[in-house]
Amino acid sequence: MKILMLNTNFRRSGESGPVTRELCRQLAIEGIPSIGDNAFRGLPRFEQIDGFRVWRTPAIRKRPDLCRTHEMASFLLGAIPRAFRLVKENRYDVIHCHFIIPTGPLGWLLSRRFRIPC
Repeated sequence: MKILMLNTNFRRSGESGPVTRELCRQLAIEGIPSIGDNAFRGLPRFEQIDGFRVWRTPAIRKRPDLCRTHEMASFLLGAIPRAFRLVKENRYDVIHCHFIIPTGPLGWLLSRRFRIPC
């Protein structure tokens, strides 16, 4: 089963990043989950971790502990083309979103366009 996880806080301690990482690590045993994340200073745009893939989207987020509305919007705008491309290339079975905003609208859009459960 291929799962697309959408999370703007992957790799940040004390938030949803550790939860997402462990979910993906466990699920990688069964399939190949992928994560769409927010690019943040010093993090690579792509990496393979514990059997799953992470793609990061450029955004204007400045602080790891705070994300303002316009920073979330920049993630959403940057993530749409990449997410469309990933879904076409990987044919995911399900989309899993962390946070209602900004990943929820992206998951909903992908779900509607490609008929993938979200």
